Amino acid sequence: MKRSLPKRTVNIVCALLILAGLVILGLGEKNAIETLKWIGLIVLISFLPFRFMFLRCPHCYRYLDSTGKGNTCPWCGKELK
Repeated sequence: MKRSLPKRTVNIVCALLILAGLVILGLGEKNAIETLKWIGLIVLISFLPFRFMFLRCPHCYRYLDSTGKGNTCPWCGKELK
């Protein structure tokens, strides 16, 4: 399994997880279905472990802060793709 993904891919997947979680949570609220609320909350929060697992430097595998600027790793200095 790959230990890192491109920053853009991680951001897109995280945004989709947040959006899906909010939609499911909203449907659970609207229809008063407790199980759907919990599923929505789990999907909403699942972006955090995903982000920490895959937003990493492909060379040194250290976590990359999403607010970092530039195309180099702040830890090893190698170019990011």
